[in-house]
Order: sequence, then structure tokens, then C-alpha cells
Amino acid sequence: MSADKKPDRLQLELQLRLEQLIELQNIASLHQQVIETNTIILSEIIKARQALKELAKTRTEQLEGLISLGAGVYVNGLIEVSGEVYLDVGAGVVLPLKIEEAISKLEEREKQVRESIDNARQSLIKIQDAINQLQNEINIIQTQLNK
Repeated sequence: MSADKKPDRLQLELQLRLEQLIELQNIASLHQQVIETNTIILSEIIKARQALKELAKTRTEQLEGLISLGAGVYVNGLIEVSGEVYLDVGAGVVLPLKIEEAISKLEEREKQVRESIDNARQSLIKIQDAINQLQNEINIIQTQLNK
């Protein structure tokens, strides 16, 4: 290859690697968001499961406490302990379940969310390895261009 064609080829290779790097960084950012969102969901599941376990232990028929309305808003209220709770199963469908069944459903959800977090972390590690490899290739091309 002629001497004046080599810098053009290297510039094209550099541009391609930089585009790939940006794309991988965007994908890594999406995986990080999935991890963060699922970590919040996991925390809510664990809190709900623990609350249900405590509720199952109670021997009283009524409890007085704060009831969450969402968005950090609470009201004082009485909670009837009937051994049954209502669980959102998706698509706006709420089913009455025994406390033990609800705990079991939450444990299933917890397992799914943990698997999702683990999968996203594994993918993120692979993406980071690819980013590192691309960064090395970019550095080599830049060194060759600067000669």
C-alpha cells in the first residue's frame, strides 16, 4: 500500500473503532440502568416479604399503623389481619392470596429479579472487556497515525 493511502486507511479504522466504542458505552449504560432499576425493585420485594412475614406472626385482629399511599405519603389507619392480602399480578389484576401464598409469590419474583441483575452484571462485564479491547486498538491506531 502506498504511503499516502495508509493514513487514510488508519483514519477509517480509527473512526470505525470509535463508533463501536460509543455504541458499546451506550449499551453498557443501558445495562447499568437495568441493574439499578432492578435493585430498587428487589429492595421493595424484600421489604414487602419481610412485612408479610411479620404480619403472619401477629396474633391480633387489628393493627394500627401508617399506610402508604405512594410517593412517600402515609395516613394513619387500622389494618385488619385476616390472613389474606391482595397481590398485584400485573396488567392491573389484583388477586386475594393467603399471606403464605403471597410470600411465596414474592420469593419467586425476588428470584427472577436477582437473576435479571446477575445476567445484566455478566453482560456488563463482557461489554467492559470489549470496551477495553477496543480502547487498546484505538490507542495502537492513534500511535501509528502519530508516527
